[in-house]
Amino acid sequence: MYNNTAATCGAYLSAGDTVSPPFVTHNYDNRQAKFTLIMVDPDMTSSNGRSRTEYRHWVIKNIPGNDISQGEVVTGYEGVNPISGGGAHRYVSLLYREAYDTQHLLAMYS
Repeated sequence: MYNNTAATCGAYLSAGDTVSPPFVTHNYDNRQAKFTLIMVDPDMTSSNGRSRTEYRHWVIKNIPGNDISQGEVVTGYEGVNPISGGGAHRYVSLLYREAYDTQHLLAMYS
């Protein structure tokens, strides 16, 4: 949820709507579980300008239960900012329940 605008599948949000991080919640009822939230733009134009690539906008790991404010920020929130004239972009938010220590995963993919 961005301010009072729901970020649902297919919803159009302007860059102005997304200046601040969205309010994110989930219904998984396990306060002992930890989660990782990832937000990406799969429609970013690559540096060569000829192909599409993903762009990471936000990553928070070790989120206890449903309290995102208590998670560890890996990539600070960056609002949407598509290239002028590039058309609409999709923004995908993924929430993963962590199965084990994320330090191991981050070391593998850093």
